[in-house]
Amino acid sequence: MITDSLRVQVTALEGVLRTATAGPRSRELEDSLLACVRGLVHCGDPLTALNLIAESRALHSGFGNRTCIALCLLEARALRLAGRNRESLAVVRDLQGAYAGSLQQAHFERTEASITEAAALWRLNETDEARIRLERVHSELLGQPDSAQLASCCYDLACACLFSGDHHPARMYSIEALVSSRRSRNSLMEAHALENLYRLERSLCHWRTAEEFARDAASLFSQGGHLVHAEVAKNSIAIVVWKSGRLAEALALATEARTRLDA
Repeated sequence: MITDSLRVQVTALEGVLRTATAGPRSRELEDSLLACVRGLVHCGDPLTALNLIAESRALHSGFGNRTCIALCLLEARALRLAGRNRESLAVVRDLQGAYAGSLQQAHFERTEASITEAAALWRLNETDEARIRLERVHSELLGQPDSAQLASCCYDLACACLFSGDHHPARMYSIEALVSSRRSRNSLMEAHALENLYRLERSLCHWRTAEEFARDAASLFSQGGHLVHAEVAKNSIAIVVWKSGRLAEALALATEARTRLDA
């Protein structure tokens, strides 16, 4: 959910971008733009993020390479959050082509581009290709300390395995994503990892354990202000509560989640 302070930042940046002319940009403007777009993506408002990126497009020639790369990665993530996976894939692949030289010198951004590409691929049912890319990244990241990037890689690997029907590695990578996200204090990725564990337990008809994972995920989403994710998780709780025979409770949970999502 977008905060009041972030909304003020968006309004201020929109005013600056509409009156700015082409040419070299100040480091402060680049940093402010990146921080604002990153905040919008993190809080689950991809459409506002995409609008802000679009308004800055005419000024990109004056930005440094690092800023342009970061904006492209954020644009790809925002497109994915908006359900536009094919466009997300196109953006990240254009980035990998246009900034190939710069990415060779920027390990974090190169790794992020690979994860972002694979995240779009498994959502487009290209799970085998996604797994090949993610397994390569995973091997590289294992030699480094736990990080949000490792957690993200493990989460997407788990999803690709899950969508392939390969549940054993899906569980292994989900647990690894959970551990890495906790060690790197990334509560959003922790909640996503818990969602995957919920799906795996539900597939085995382990209703009680599945419910616990879903409730933990919903709690983390709510605490972080990710209200849409929280209501989706509550709907997941309703499913396993219904499967457990608690019909009235399931109906109440599902109705509450639907009402809040519609709002």
